[in-house]
Amino acid sequence: QRMDQYFDRMEKIISQKKMAPRVCFMLQDVLELRQNNWVPRREDNKPKTLNQINIQAHQEEMKQKMMLMQQPAQQRVASTSSQFSDRKRGSQPKEKDMQALGGKVAPPTTDDSWMVQTGGKGKSQSQTVDPARFSQIASKSRNDPSRPEKASFRPASSKQWGQGSRGSGSSSPSLNESRKADRGVGVGRGRGAGKDSQAAGRRPSGGQPTKDKMDRDKQSVLSVLSGISGNKPLETLAPQRGGKSHGVSPTPSPPPGEVKQETAVKPSLSDDEIEKKTKALVKEYCHLGDMKEAIECVKDLHSPAKHNLVVYFAVNNTLEESEKHIQMVARLLKELLEEKLLTAEDYFKGMSDIFEFADDMVPDIPLIWKYLGDSVGIIMSGGNVLENQLQNALRMFKDCSRAAAFAVQFVQTLEQEKGPAGVGQLVLDLLVKDPLKKMMAESSDNERTLEWIERSVGRNEKRSLPLVRALTTAVYSQALTENSDKRCQFSEQSVNSRMPLLKEVVGSDEGRQLNVLFGLQSLTVHTQPGDVLGDLFHHCHQHGLVSVPAFSLWLDSSHPSRDIGRQQATAGTRHFFDLLKTSSGDGGAT
Repeated sequence: QRMDQYFDRMEKIISQKKMAPRVCFMLQDVLELRQNNWVPRREDNKPKTLNQINIQAHQEEMKQKMMLMQQPAQQRVASTSSQFSDRKRGSQPKEKDMQALGGKVAPPTTDDSWMVQTGGKGKSQSQTVDPARFSQIASKSRNDPSRPEKASFRPASSKQWGQGSRGSGSSSPSLNESRKADRGVGVGRGRGAGKDSQAAGRRPSGGQPTKDKMDRDKQSVLSVLSGISGNKPLETLAPQRGGKSHGVSPTPSPPPGEVKQETAVKPSLSDDEIEKKTKALVKEYCHLGDMKEAIECVKDLHSPAKHNLVVYFAVNNTLEESEKHIQMVARLLKELLEEKLLTAEDYFKGMSDIFEFADDMVPDIPLIWKYLGDSVGIIMSGGNVLENQLQNALRMFKDCSRAAAFAVQFVQTLEQEKGPAGVGQLVLDLLVKDPLKKMMAESSDNERTLEWIERSVGRNEKRSLPLVRALTTAVYSQALTENSDKRCQFSEQSVNSRMPLLKEVVGSDEGRQLNVLFGLQSLTVHTQPGDVLGDLFHHCHQHGLVSVPAFSLWLDSSHPSRDIGRQQATAGTRHFFDLLKTSSGDGGAT
């Protein structure tokens, strides 16, 4: 049952088509291999010895011979007839070639010889036919009294057309007269001049046909052509004078306003078309770097209801590319948000599918969480997405194994882009501080906590500045309690057991020590009384976690995290710095 769950999960991943095609194909191969009882579809293409090659060639040769022996003789001749296709037309194959193929030799033919099918089945013989016999057959057929007087091959409904088509003396009078009228026959034009003169005598002076005759000729011609046009009257096919026609009413043209309205509405693109156009758009944009052209291409899609697919395909298509391309696509999406071509709902709806399957893509893209944190950090630096929208989107993957790596990279990118510091602290609290507090509440083993940090963030990022702030807030938040008056009190017993873990992560670097102070400042910004921050600073100085130069850097720092409750933090630590100045004796801390 456990294995069935794994394979069901693989089928779901393949059906949704939300991962890289290479991964889907690999999963599909595993499923097909299981359905085939783990028998591979084809043999492995491994190097073969000469003996194996000779055996395989011999087997193929024997197989071809067996197939030829099973075929009938006529099929063997037909299958080999292509050997003679390059010869000249009319030439015959040689007799020995035909006998070698197992067929019969075709007899020679001349210009006056026909191949006649006679005798039994499949037998043919060549007979010479004398052309003079045709004249004898023709004379006998003329003297045959049973022969009809006039043979007609016309349809019964086309009498005039059939007679006129023979061109004999019994043709239609109307057609003959119309021909004579078209020729304009005069007196003394050779043979048939008498007939032409008689026809001319029946015409009025001037040689023009009468109106009745023209009508008859017209009807005769129309009756002939009606058979060609499918027995439809030609008046219904040809328009009359003045643009009018009989039998067919012209289609009224729509008003100009309606035509413009129809051409303005374009059909919505399908998901496959959106994917194809988005991939082409991203590829061109990453190559040329023309953001204005890319924005125009998004406008040309005319599918605002499917902009979430644009986000999904644009980000998913660049996850396997370089980090530079990922940042370029993020800046393009940020610009679309600023121009109101993309909404925050569309963005997080498109990213939700990527967040859902990000853990499954870690074997192929080990830094996928880092890339996603970089991309979302650039988006949030523009201030076009509300904090609650981001918080709702991040809750869906806060239990993922590498969500802490996303948070660390997100905060680093947000600080580089000079985004709002409150958003970075929100993400740290949700994805790093809260899981750390839960783990430390379950176990007091510092080694286990350190292993979780290395596994979730990575060995190289376990001393990153955002992680130092998150770990500091997670440890010291357990030492802060509220009394009945809702005033905060600091109990250092729970912190002392975690001090080796803090020193392991912070070390002696002044930059990390400064971020310890930033973490404590964010932790106590909303606590009462305000001087509790001084107690926390004193504890860090007493246990050697933060050095005196780091406290001096905190006073003069312009870091965005320093601006969170700056005035309250400065007032709450005034007593501590006075004591620090007295103990140092030289006033270096101030």
